[in-house]
Amino acid sequence: MDPGKEHFRHALFFLFKRGKRAAEAKKILCDTYGDGIVSIATCRRWHRRFQSGNFDALLEDNSAVTTQELAEALDVHRTSVGLHLHGMGKIQKYGKWVPHSLSESAKTDRLNTCKELLRNHREKNSLWRIVTGDKKWVLYDNPKREKHWVDPGQATTSTPKANIHGKKEYILSECKSLKVAYRRPVVLAVAVFLVSLGNTVVVAAVVAAVVGFDSIAVVVAVFAVVVGFDSIAVVVAVAVGCGSILNK
Repeated sequence: MDPGKEHFRHALFFLFKRGKRAAEAKKILCDTYGDGIVSIATCRRWHRRFQSGNFDALLEDNSAVTTQELAEALDVHRTSVGLHLHGMGKIQKYGKWVPHSLSESAKTDRLNTCKELLRNHREKNSLWRIVTGDKKWVLYDNPKREKHWVDPGQATTSTPKANIHGKKEYILSECKSLKVAYRRPVVLAVAVFLVSLGNTVVVAAVVAAVVGFDSIAVVVAVFAVVVGFDSIAVVVAVAVGCGSILNK
């Protein structure tokens, strides 16, 4: 595996801590990895940064480095690192999530799907046939956003969201149509009105409808009509019957 720039920066910092000068550090690295692996100008530039105690050298290397890691690298107390960072005006910010990277084909597919849904709703009123409920994808691979030491107003690095096509589990519970979701508030409003009228049988029917026992509510309401209760019972029967139909 070929070492990258970050590896050589760490190596230069290690050699700096061992008391090696820039020229000596270059010779050691070139003897180890081959001639021309790093230039004397690069060694001198980083050596000056390390020598001046400039934290930017390490923060530029990895802005997500923790205060503990900085303290260990610089051989100072963690509190001193925190004070120095804040003295430099640095703050910690989480990296931002970015949307999934979509191909042109995927974008076209999404646009066509949206158009088809709108067309179906206009022609067939399909919105009320949508089945919804509580759902959750549980991904096995969950990327973690890291905090970065940056200047106020400076943007942090981006962290792509987890691959939705990776290994995952799907949890689904309590599916119901949109009509069911909006049925209860309507029945409850009717219940408040009818309860205020004081008819015991009507109240029983409405309460059964509100809590979800539609069949019981229908039986009670029909019973009220059969035995000759007033027209309010008929209103209850109609309201509960409509509620039962919407529940299907």
